[in-house]
Amino acid sequence: MTTGAEDRTPPVDVETDSVDGVVVVKVDGEVDMAGHDLIAGAFGAAIARKSSGVVLDLRGVTFFGSMGVDTVIGAIKASERSGVALALATEQRVVLRALRMTDLEAKVAVFPTLFEAMASVAARR
Repeated sequence: MTTGAEDRTPPVDVETDSVDGVVVVKVDGEVDMAGHDLIAGAFGAAIARKSSGVVLDLRGVTFFGSMGVDTVIGAIKASERSGVALALATEQRVVLRALRMTDLEAKVAVFPTLFEAMASVAARR
């Protein structure tokens, strides 16, 4: 049995870092309803920083359902409104399958490595 404190712990970890004007929003764990809100908040803060680009690093994602898709749609819309370049970094099958099924691969650049995603964003400055 778990305690109340453990029950409230989100199954996702979101960290942000900035490298040469590109903000990396790193996501590890499950992208569900709780994860969606954390990621959306971190992404919104990255856009507000007036960064030249944002990489959504989904290489550590273990679950990616409809809320994950909604998270990516929100990121795409926010980056388009603000004029900030966006790329995704992931090789996770669970993420790639959802992106393919919803045709989001056609709307956002997806790369297998963080390095490639960052290079893509930097080139679009």
